[in-house]
Amino acid sequence: MSNPHQYVDVLVPLPLPKLLTYSLEGVEEEVIEGMRAVVQVGARKMYTGLIWNLHNDAPTAYAARPIETLIDVRPVITHEQRALWTWMSEYYMCTRGEVMAAALPAGLKLSSQSRLVIHPEANESVVNALDSRAKVLFQSIQARGGIQLSEAGPILDLKNPQRWVNQLLEAQLIVSEEEWKERYRPKMERTLQLHVDFQREEVLMELLSHLDARAPKQARILEAYLALSKASEGEFTEVLIEKQVLAHAEATTATMKRMEEKGIWERGERPVKGELALESGEQKPLPELSDLQNRAFQALSLSRENQRMALLHGVTGSGKTEVYIHLIADALERGQTVLFLVPEIALTTQLIQRMSIHFERFMHVYHSRFTTREQTETWLKVLGKPGNPMNPQLIIGPRSALFLPMQNLGLIVVDEEHEPSFKQFDPAPRYQARDVAMWMAQKASAFVVLGSATPSVESHWFAQSGKMDLVKMNERFGGVMLPEIWCADMKKAHRQRAMHGHFSRLLKQEMEAVLKEGRQVILFQNRRGYSPMWQCEMCAWIPECERCDVPLTVHKWKNELNCHHCGYRVDPPPPSCASCGKSVMKPKGLGTERIEEELAELFPSARVARMDADTTRSRNSHQR
Repeated sequence: MSNPHQYVDVLVPLPLPKLLTYSLEGVEEEVIEGMRAVVQVGARKMYTGLIWNLHNDAPTAYAARPIETLIDVRPVITHEQRALWTWMSEYYMCTRGEVMAAALPAGLKLSSQSRLVIHPEANESVVNALDSRAKVLFQSIQARGGIQLSEAGPILDLKNPQRWVNQLLEAQLIVSEEEWKERYRPKMERTLQLHVDFQREEVLMELLSHLDARAPKQARILEAYLALSKASEGEFTEVLIEKQVLAHAEATTATMKRMEEKGIWERGERPVKGELALESGEQKPLPELSDLQNRAFQALSLSRENQRMALLHGVTGSGKTEVYIHLIADALERGQTVLFLVPEIALTTQLIQRMSIHFERFMHVYHSRFTTREQTETWLKVLGKPGNPMNPQLIIGPRSALFLPMQNLGLIVVDEEHEPSFKQFDPAPRYQARDVAMWMAQKASAFVVLGSATPSVESHWFAQSGKMDLVKMNERFGGVMLPEIWCADMKKAHRQRAMHGHFSRLLKQEMEAVLKEGRQVILFQNRRGYSPMWQCEMCAWIPECERCDVPLTVHKWKNELNCHHCGYRVDPPPPSCASCGKSVMKPKGLGTERIEEELAELFPSARVARMDADTTRSRNSHQR
């Protein structure tokens, strides 16, 4: 198939002011805007770029190189995404390459520095169905324990091996080393399945009667398996989780191993289901709305019909989430896609638990704590298969979820829209997710709801000036009163020597009373680390970051000073002052580590847990 165009403009994930033009010489496949292609940039470096434009105009400043290879048979980004990236690059004064680097998951951006290794969950039975060159490449990666992407060409005796690398990646037979070494650590669970000789029902009954007489503990395990599994055409072939079977039988692993030695069981392992694999269950009906919630829902529905944005200003505990659920259900019934943005990854998990009981089969979850493979899988699921009609979808995530290839967008909910974490500061693009969501909704004729108990100044002004509708929920659900707030005079407490470490006498007394009742206490502090600075008591000198000129934060458990902007570290903290030379350096100020330490001293019998960016690095750690 010959292409009607001779040249393509390619976008690469680099901060370049212009697109790069390449020749389609030798490319027989159909080329569509939005496909990926491997291109050479500079003397040697290879990048995965996106076909942006097709044309017949040769560049005048340089001779166009041919593209190395075309990776896809269909686009991986939509026309709407291309328009969004262009607008963001112009509005936020950055390049489209920087937007691409932020938007595309790493799994869709291969470079010649990538190292390819065998996927930890590789199903080798799939290899036989692959192209012969893909088989050779897989066998070489397996034999060598991994290869550089640049080595794939010499192995296949080809200049452009990307198509066969892509086949192995899509078949989940290989992954990049970065994912495997740094982020991909699947938690495994033991499984068991009856050996093929014991799967027939009549054979099983005979074995059970034999074990009943001679090995009752083993018989209990077999009975537990039968109780938890279902027969198909007279055979029990189901794979179950070993821990569940043992718990049901009240038996031990030792008994299971003895049965395995007899050839009854085949034991294996599989990854524990995570957030991407939502537990299936019965979908519950929508929650019943109170009068106040129903009035808010009706007002928002009217705003949607009038094609107006809306600010839902509801006090804490007023039940905004239930109103969101009814709006989402309405959009999904219309066959539309819904985007629900939350400011923090921790809130994503809480929202999943509430939404999945109503919308599980529509849901996709996307955020940076997922592995590269999981992010790429979600991207491709949202994109859908070519030729298939798009099903309604509910996408939940923080600001990065804006970049998913959504189609038929009908509703965007920005919850806690006032939160500063909706704004990206570094690297470029430095964007405000709330504003990007509003632009996307305008282009897609979708309905936007901004929700908050304390709206941002901008959103409140828009509502007051009539640029968006204002819907208020001034009462808490169920008539619950707002909590009472007391302000403590800390200066007065210090003067009266009424402090216990960094806690006032009043706060200590209230915590004691709550703990005696067996209830929980939550303390908030907006500084992580042990203390915000390491200061000389003689001359007040403070160590600062060499790159950012900000005070270095003390991290006692790491025994280091750390810059929270760029990651610069001083290990260990200097014992003496660099200005006056005195050895009187002390931590100044209060961070979450120091609070944790002082609480453990004040309440030794209480369980103390710290939740900050240092203790919640993995995606599920905040659930502990």
